[in-house]
Amino acid sequence: MPVARKFIVAGISELADVQLEEIEDIDAVIAALPGADGLITFDAPAPLAGRIVEALRAPGSTVRFMHIVSAGREGYDAAGIPDHLAVTGADGAHSPTVAEHAVALMLALGRRIPRMAEMTARGQWDRGAGDGLFSLEGRTLLVIGTGAAGCAIAARTRPFGMKIIGLSRKGEMKPGFDETRPLSTLDESLAEADVVAISIALAAETRHLLSAARLRLMKKGAVLVNIARGGIVDTDALAEVLNEGHLAGAGLDVTDPEPLPDGHPLWSAPNILITPHVAGFGSELSTRRMAQAAIDAVRRHLPARSV
Repeated sequence: MPVARKFIVAGISELADVQLEEIEDIDAVIAALPGADGLITFDAPAPLAGRIVEALRAPGSTVRFMHIVSAGREGYDAAGIPDHLAVTGADGAHSPTVAEHAVALMLALGRRIPRMAEMTARGQWDRGAGDGLFSLEGRTLLVIGTGAAGCAIAARTRPFGMKIIGLSRKGEMKPGFDETRPLSTLDESLAEADVVAISIALAAETRHLLSAARLRLMKKGAVLVNIARGGIVDTDALAEVLNEGHLAGAGLDVTDPEPLPDGHPLWSAPNILITPHVAGFGSELSTRRMAQAAIDAVRRHLPARSV
C-alpha cells in the first residue's frame, strides 16, 4: 500500500539511529533479514509468508519483532509465526472506514441501488422499481464479531433506529449494542435478524461459519453483508441460497476464493453486490492510523534507538 508506506517511512525516518531498509522483492527481503532487528510487512499468501517464516526460524536469526500492517494476517498464521517473535498489527486502524462500507452495502441492497443504476444507464423511469425496497428503520441487525469493526458498525447503524445484536466468542457487552450474546447462539440469532453483518476474524473455527444450513436459517428476505474475510461464508452455498430467493441480497467486499473466477455462479446470482476488497480504502485518517501503529511498534521494540 504505497500511501501507508509513505507515512511509515516518513515517521520511522524521524527516529534517531534507526536504519530503515525498503524492499519489495521477496528474495531481497529474505537476504536482508540477517542482522535486522524487526520486520514490517503486509500479509502475504501462505506460500510466500512461509518463505519469510522459514528465514525467521533459521539459526542465527536476529529479528525480534514483526509488525503486520494489514488488518488480517491469515497467510502468516497459516505459515506459523515463530513463537519467539513479538508480533503487532494495526488493530482497528481501518474500522471506521470498513464500517462505513458495510453500511453502504446495507443501504445499497435495501434501496436497490444497483437496479436503479441500471435503470439510469438505460434512461428508464419506472416507479415499479420501488416494489421490494426496505428500510433499515425498525429492523434487527446481527453483527457477528464485536471487535473494533463490529463496534464501529453498531455505532453507524444506531441512528437508523435498528435493534443491534452482537455475537462474540464470550458474549461480553460492548458499546453500541442493544444486546450481546455468545457465538454459540448463532443459529437462533440468525433466525431473528433482518440484516447480518460479518466482522469476525477468519480462523479454523470460523471458516464456513455461515454454512449452507446456517444461510437457510436466516430469515427469508434477510440481507447478508461481509466485510471480514470471504472464507467465513460458504461461497457456493450463498450462490444457491440467493438463486432460491431465500435472501433479499448479499453485499460482499470479500469472497472465497478471491477474486472469484470467471463464470462463478455468485457473479450472476440475483441481488448480489460485490466490491473488490476495498472497504478499508479512501480514508487518509485510517491510513495514518495504520502507519502510526507501525511507527509505534518500532519505538516500543527499539527503545534505546528511538527519540
